[in-house]
Amino acid sequence: MTRLLRFSPAVLAVLALALLLVAPSFGAKGAPRVAILSGAFEVPGPGDPDGTGSSEIRLNPGQRTVCWTITAADITLPASAAHIHRGAVGVAGPVVVTLSPPGANGKSSGCAQGVNRALVQEIIDFPERFYVNVHTSDYPAGAIRGQLTDRGTAKSWQDAIPIQFLNVSDWHAQLDPLPVAGVGDVGGAAQISSYWKADRAAQPNTLTLTAGDAYGAAPPLSSFFEERTAVMAMNLMGFDADTFGNHNFDRGIAHLQEMIDLAEFQYVSANLENVEDNLTGVKPYEIFDLNGAKVAVIGITNPEAPTLVFPGSFGTIEVTDPVAAAMEAKAAAAEAGADVFVVITHMGVTGHDAAGHEVGPLIDFAEAVSGFDVIFGDHTDVQFSGTINGQLVLENRSKGLTYARTHVTLDPNTETVFNRRTEFVTPLSSAVTPDPAIVDMLRPFRIELAAIFDERIAGATGVFVRGGNIERRQEVPIGNLITDAMRLEYGTQLGFTNGGGIRAALPSSYVPLATGFRRTGCTADTPCDILVGDVFSVLPFGNSVVTRTVTGAQLWAMLENGVSRINPDGTGTDGRFPQISGFRFTFDFSRAAGSRVVSVQLANGTPIPADSTTYTLATNDFVNAGGDGYTMLLDQHGVTRDVMANVVLEYIRELGTITPTVEGRIIKIG
Repeated sequence: MTRLLRFSPAVLAVLALALLLVAPSFGAKGAPRVAILSGAFEVPGPGDPDGTGSSEIRLNPGQRTVCWTITAADITLPASAAHIHRGAVGVAGPVVVTLSPPGANGKSSGCAQGVNRALVQEIIDFPERFYVNVHTSDYPAGAIRGQLTDRGTAKSWQDAIPIQFLNVSDWHAQLDPLPVAGVGDVGGAAQISSYWKADRAAQPNTLTLTAGDAYGAAPPLSSFFEERTAVMAMNLMGFDADTFGNHNFDRGIAHLQEMIDLAEFQYVSANLENVEDNLTGVKPYEIFDLNGAKVAVIGITNPEAPTLVFPGSFGTIEVTDPVAAAMEAKAAAAEAGADVFVVITHMGVTGHDAAGHEVGPLIDFAEAVSGFDVIFGDHTDVQFSGTINGQLVLENRSKGLTYARTHVTLDPNTETVFNRRTEFVTPLSSAVTPDPAIVDMLRPFRIELAAIFDERIAGATGVFVRGGNIERRQEVPIGNLITDAMRLEYGTQLGFTNGGGIRAALPSSYVPLATGFRRTGCTADTPCDILVGDVFSVLPFGNSVVTRTVTGAQLWAMLENGVSRINPDGTGTDGRFPQISGFRFTFDFSRAAGSRVVSVQLANGTPIPADSTTYTLATNDFVNAGGDGYTMLLDQHGVTRDVMANVVLEYIRELGTITPTVEGRIIKIG
């Protein structure tokens, strides 16, 4: 097999088209139809990325003939097959006429006799319904393809434009790799950046996106520096656009404006009312020009976001209906000339229905909108991809455990987007050399951080797990540890915190600058070293402990709220799920939300009825301010105590050795 001398695809297309347009008629006289051939038009692809060519088809319904000339270059020759297929742009259809494939010289010609007269006439009348496909030994499904058209249209015919999207979901400033059992270290800003540089080299028509919460609830390397290091890393990683999730507002409007000003990428959110009165530099959408393809990126903020942060954190911004806002922004982008429409949404998959189908705000949104080419989800740490209403919908694992490499192709002649596909990549840290620009940028911050956070405070005989949202659906040892610290420090009867405030395991992904610490392989004989940095990784928000009294009725209402988002089959997660100390409770997830709590008892077994009896409680200031739906606590302010992380740190230091334990504090039935 041979490959012809390579020419520029653009030059070859012009030369081939010129020959077709001046060539004399051949074979049976008939109406000419022309196809410009390219590997970029192959469906589902990939076709030969270098392949180009052209074909002229002459059709005579009276004589029932189809005649052709084909010229091909930069494919493996001789070709193995060639056909006319039925199918519009982006559709793989059946063969309707078999043609002779190009030989070693890249050319073929001939005539097919006795072709169905109605078919010949249909090709003449509706050439856009048909395409020419050339197959080769290395691309048996199709090397080059082109839609039939008339000579006049062919003069301005443009090649298809491949587009690549790179994205992470719910990154939370995971600047350092995460250790994954059985896999190795995964993610990290410098490591993902190196992956993305290679991806962009392979496909320059690339946009790099994420969909909110790229910082906030972050490890100390970002949170200690007010998230500046996260945005600085994102600039170096080459992000093009981001939207807002609830955690972008954790530190309030003024801080968010600082992050927007620091960013070298565009923030977009279409469903924020009064945004201009509070923030500058935010658009509902942005249109990017990728080699002639106009790509609109529309942002959507999760509707419940204001309830997940302290009151006032949104200023006067109100979050509006995401479906109406997305469709309105899409229409505006289309009016502005966009060809490709993607939406980055801070909404995700939350579980499965009885039939095993994914459910959640991301699915609901995709089912309610139309006309988007790709919908990027976020927020829930669930890997998902599927097609809903003809739209590719996907979500990654959080914190860079995966990133998505998504491809679409635009036919600029018909404004058709096709070949939508995505693949999830696990960015193994060991597989690349970290991006030195990010390594160098972070170095002085690491040195400053290590002086405070590299102190050993205790040993752990096992890992206090957190992740996969387990702390948002069941009792976990790290929840017990935190709430015990809060309750015991202030001598209250009850301890209570929301699972969504627990952001890392113990030991965490904190990377000390000093060496010699044991960070894996925790056992009673070889306990892992717990550092100051670990505690602030677990509790990055800066929340304070609040002590107060609650009635039995309030406690029951708190627990009902805490378990209200668990699905009727026991699946599902939510950040409001409680972690507790000093008492235990049972709930039945098969009951309707609001009537699921079966029993509540103090640790000594004394029942806690839903009445006016009062109890002392230690919780966090976010829950006490009504966050995560705990509005039943808005009746009093309570007493603000020390920062929650400090309380937990000193409790762990006092214990000296900690062991992960589950005690049956929370019982799920159903």
